Amino acid sequence: MPRRSVASILTVLILSAALAGTAAAATGPGKQRKGIVSALNTLLGQDKSKVVYKRIRVTSVPDKTWAIANVDAKPAFESTFQSFVTVLVKVPDLESQFRWVVADLGSAFVGCGVAPVPVLRDLTGTRRPCPPAAFAERR
Repeated sequence: MPRRSVASILTVLILSAALAGTAAAATGPGKQRKGIVSALNTLLGQDKSKVVYKRIRVTSVPDKTWAIANVDAKPAFESTFQSFVTVLVKVPDLESQFRWVVADLGSAFVGCGVAPVPVLRDLTGTRRPCPPAAFAERR
């Protein structure tokens, strides 16, 4: 096969992969919101009245089994409650077939070492959501 043909094929493959990556982007929670909010309410207990849930996103890589949510303090509680980010995962449940559970929470590198890096890339919209060591471990 001529060298030019190989280069053309590689170019097409690289462009196809790049376009496929942009097509798979995290989406709003849709029908998943109720279960995600339920998991967050369970985590927070009595403190749930002190917060608002923002930027809930559900992954589309490789399937819709991971989510991310910002848990922000309401203005009246900003001095006593620290906002955080949480990563949730959908797990099998005998009663409702699945349920959302909190897999990790914090203020930096949330989900690193817990969720696959491609999932975190999709949820956060960043190329390197984890520090280099975690990035190397969980491709």
